[in-house]
Amino acid sequence: MTHQSPHEQLVPILTQRQDGYVDEAIAQLQTLLQHYPKFVNGWLELGHSWRMQGDRTQACTCYRTLLEFAPNHLSAHLQLAQELSVLGDEASAQAYLNIAAEKHPQNPWPLVKLGELALNQQDIDMALHWFDQAIQLDPTHPAAYGSKAKALRTVPDFPAALATLDLLFQHHPRHFWGCFHRGKIAQQQDDHTQALHWFRQAHKVATTPLQQRDAQLWMLEALQTLKHWDEAKSIASDLASTWPRHLPTQQRYAAILHGAGEIRSAIALYETLLDTYPDRPNLLAPLADCARTLGQTPPELEILNRIEARVETLWQSHAHPPQLIHCLLRLGERCQRYNERATALTYFHRILALDPHHFWANLKVAIAARNTGDFNSAATRLQQILEHHR
Repeated sequence: MTHQSPHEQLVPILTQRQDGYVDEAIAQLQTLLQHYPKFVNGWLELGHSWRMQGDRTQACTCYRTLLEFAPNHLSAHLQLAQELSVLGDEASAQAYLNIAAEKHPQNPWPLVKLGELALNQQDIDMALHWFDQAIQLDPTHPAAYGSKAKALRTVPDFPAALATLDLLFQHHPRHFWGCFHRGKIAQQQDDHTQALHWFRQAHKVATTPLQQRDAQLWMLEALQTLKHWDEAKSIASDLASTWPRHLPTQQRYAAILHGAGEIRSAIALYETLLDTYPDRPNLLAPLADCARTLGQTPPELEILNRIEARVETLWQSHAHPPQLIHCLLRLGERCQRYNERATALTYFHRILALDPHHFWANLKVAIAARNTGDFNSAATRLQQILEHHR
């Protein structure tokens, strides 16, 4: 291993990361960079790895370090700008993109990224300006056409977006992201069968395992909407086996199991994911959705107790992420189904402690007051609902 170049040592690390072992890849990249502190691709990939872990601050540190000894490196400027934008520092992001555009005036990528930054700021006209500039610089640039189509479907101007994609396909007939954007336009038009067709096309033209995975995830979203559960379960099961450490894949599989009525299997998968990722409250919300359908048998109540304990821990933590309200609502609704009225009210009042104007919690508390004969309290709360939710 010691006689291999850093580029040769990088290959198995990236393969490991692609298989989902991101923590291990980060550790190995850090070791590699201790031996080769000016290895450009090493710093780039370490930044990408931190980004995959959701630590964008660490990613920015990697890209800045790279720019210290390679100040003209285009990808470092673009990646740093991307992460700064996500972190909310759009002024710095624009500054880095402007520097990249000045240093690389014949490269359309800085212009495309400036357009995407404007699009994130919902400045459609400015975004289209930058995309058109990039296309003038390179009339065959696929990302410029794809991003322009995204801007146009955001308006939405579907005819113009489709015309832009037609130009893209003229230059690149089997373009992966072109198929994606066609599928998204179909989704926006509620034509999920057509969306599924284009996502299948994206899967056919995918050139990397990651593209194949992403295309299948888009297919699963469309199949889920169309309620084609047998095909969805088959694809999702294979995908989950292939990508056991890719959280979005596992989440999609659990959602499909839930949609297909395999509640206990869905719950088991969500609980496994929560054990692996205990700091992800977004996993708890769909688990609470599953809890709402649980019955009163001892095995079901045992599952329910575990879910309630997780929600209680989140409540006591005082972190109170937005997903907590969703969980409280679902557990309260389940209590209502089985006439556990006092417990249901406890959940609804907890919601109101977090969001005093929450529509459904207020409505359910008002209905509970009416059902117990407290008509004045019910009327007062209903009047408050009407005033706040006109």
